[in-house]
Amino acid sequence: MSAAFSKSTAEIPRGYSRIELCHNHKDSGQVNNTTVSEIARSLLSLDGFRPRWWSRGSGGGHLQTMASSMQSAKKADSQDVKTENIMVADYGNISFDLGFFERHPNTAIAVFVHGIGGEATSPYNEGLARWMAKPISEGGLGVRVVKLNLRGCRDLILTAPQIHHAGEVNDLGAAIAKIRAEFKTAPIYLVGSSLGAGIAMNYLGDMGEDSPVTAAFLQSPVHKFVESAEGFKGSAIHWIYNKLLGGFFTKMFKDNQRVFEDDYVSALSTLTSPTSTPPSSIRATCSVENLLEGLDSVSISSSDSPHRYVQYDDQAALETLERVRQAIAKGKLTLTGFSNEVVAPLAGYDTPEEFKITTSSARAIPNVRVPVLCVNACDDPLMKGKDLPRSEMYASPWVVMATTPKGGHLGFSGTGVDGQSGPDGRWSTRVGFEWFRAIQDANPSPRPAHEVVPWIAKPGWFHPRGRPEMRYMRVSKEFPHMMIPPAPYTPPTLKHSRSPFGLLRARLGL
Repeated sequence: MSAAFSKSTAEIPRGYSRIELCHNHKDSGQVNNTTVSEIARSLLSLDGFRPRWWSRGSGGGHLQTMASSMQSAKKADSQDVKTENIMVADYGNISFDLGFFERHPNTAIAVFVHGIGGEATSPYNEGLARWMAKPISEGGLGVRVVKLNLRGCRDLILTAPQIHHAGEVNDLGAAIAKIRAEFKTAPIYLVGSSLGAGIAMNYLGDMGEDSPVTAAFLQSPVHKFVESAEGFKGSAIHWIYNKLLGGFFTKMFKDNQRVFEDDYVSALSTLTSPTSTPPSSIRATCSVENLLEGLDSVSISSSDSPHRYVQYDDQAALETLERVRQAIAKGKLTLTGFSNEVVAPLAGYDTPEEFKITTSSARAIPNVRVPVLCVNACDDPLMKGKDLPRSEMYASPWVVMATTPKGGHLGFSGTGVDGQSGPDGRWSTRVGFEWFRAIQDANPSPRPAHEVVPWIAKPGWFHPRGRPEMRYMRVSKEFPHMMIPPAPYTPPTLKHSRSPFGLLRARLGL
């Protein structure tokens, strides 16, 4: 086990914070002729960090966090980006923006995963994405860029009673499989932010040696959800974060409440069950042949896959949905309340504690087998410095964590010791860029073949070999809207006052 390590032993200018690197430099993973530890220690941006003057005080972490959250998403240039939509195993849907797709097939691809309330063009990702996509001759890395939109984000509607969370790695796995099917030999870089960083780490841990990803950069990952939830109890400002983030999910649920109703879920169950027969319709007015062509269920034996299939038609699932609807009906939930009463039961966990522990990315660190650099600030209001997974980092040959005293959550507005930052003013953007440039310079060996094959159970579906739970099917942008059935018809009713005129209207049926 390695001790904590400060990158530079030389004096740094006044006002700058020394970066603490938590990593296993004695038994570091090999990247060609160098090690993960040596790559991280070579980054100039990790010599130190100087936050903006307005965030150097005791409340700087909150100011950095709020400044970052108030930045608006960048509008993508439509002529450089095409959007693809895919349906995943449980008939949920995600999309991703693919930029610079005209480049050579072997050009590296950077996949970005946003955080809660974000989208493909969230500003904490956009600066790094645009910098990496620039041609090498213009100071970039010349990569393609793929930016995900998770379930229910941007303009996506929900088509399955499941909400994105850190443990839902199959959606990311399906997106990467779709990319790998089109670009079979291109290196894949993974960038995750906040919740997206947790999804990315869990995916890398789940894939282990079989990961098709060459390297990853994660900014402000919330490594431990139990400790993060405890932190929300600390002060009034944490209560505000809790309410704001909970409000996002509550609105998502209410905007998509049709998919959480029993009749829709029962129809959906016939598609997701491995032994059921095709439904005559999932929508009252459209037959499955006209609407769900290619999505009809085919019976398969349980031996075709060791992985669990989504089941919505048993009584326990319907009871869970009823409890979820009751929780939402009570009013606007906090993030903690929504996680406990909605996300955890929908994801199939018996208790909120089991959900938080199981989906925390700190548990995945020992299983990661590709170079990963995490950047965390010790004044992050969502992941306090004292709760960071240092022991896991010290033991891992592949994952390095750089911590700064200041920076907030997805903030890091400031510069390195040379006065330079990323083009968006974020020090973390520069760290990520230098990390991937150093990875490219190290010339890592190609990752194991990630063969994408047709799913034997249904035409039109594909998945990584041996991982049918990461299956996907390409669909049109309009298709998810076609899946949602109309609500059952309820005759309108009028509320009549108890005045003589109101009683007369009621008697006359007006």
